[in-house]
Amino acid sequence: DEFASLVLDSGGQPTAEQAVVLIRLGDLRMRLGQPGEAVAHYREARTMWEDMGLDVVASRAALCTKLGAAHSEMSDPQGALAAYLDVQKLLNASQALEGTVGAELLRTIGEMRSRLGQLDTALASFDEALRLLAAAAPAEGAAGAEGGGAEARLTARVLADMGTVLAEQGKHGEAVEKFREARLMLEGLGALDTAEGTALLMNLGNALEDKGQLEEALAEFWLAHSLMEARGTLESQDGGLVLGALCRVLIDLGDPEAALPFLRTARALVERGVVDREALDDYVLAFLQHAS
Repeated sequence: DEFASLVLDSGGQPTAEQAVVLIRLGDLRMRLGQPGEAVAHYREARTMWEDMGLDVVASRAALCTKLGAAHSEMSDPQGALAAYLDVQKLLNASQALEGTVGAELLRTIGEMRSRLGQLDTALASFDEALRLLAAAAPAEGAAGAEGGGAEARLTARVLADMGTVLAEQGKHGEAVEKFREARLMLEGLGALDTAEGTALLMNLGNALEDKGQLEEALAEFWLAHSLMEARGTLESQDGGLVLGALCRVLIDLGDPEAALPFLRTARALVERGVVDREALDDYVLAFLQHAS
């Protein structure tokens, strides 16, 4: 900090070195969990670059990406979206919005729009990300299995994001289609038995349940439960959501006896403070109380 102060207080016109120091200070603030201070440093560095007339697209895009991440960490999706849109504009102007890097940016823009309730434009961003990934697949896949795997994993994530937005719009049939596409991709990558995979199974199960396809929803919830149990992660907040979903569907299917073991496990986790009561539906808790 003392060295940084000396560089920044050197007087005269701003220099590229001062901007670099500010960016590094911003990076340090982010590592210290101080995104608000990081935003101030990044903004000052950007202003310096603009005053100096620096027009290095890659550097400006990288700085705006850092600024977007800091705003996101501050739970400021509006500020993050503005920064990420600046990155998109810069990359479009230089015809560099392509491949997995461009798709990841568009996915992030879609996530920010979704957080702001801009669901239609979020879907448009996700759709554009999928187009970039489809265009990149032959070239990046040819580089080897690792590159192809990264592209496929990102594609699965974008599809899952689309499913989440569609479900929020009440388009449960379309959501199921996207979640199933993502599920197939994760299965092909051997990545279904991960936290990401079980979250996807839960989303798919919820969408099927909302469609009234309870038997199919139960199968997804049961698989999520089995995978988490095998990994030893069932005693967690996410585990509580899985248990609650199993209980809910089994009761709705008219089999409360089958639901009781899961209900009792869920109640024990709630009593131990491992799971919030909100993870379980009120009527599930009421059923448990009555059954006890």
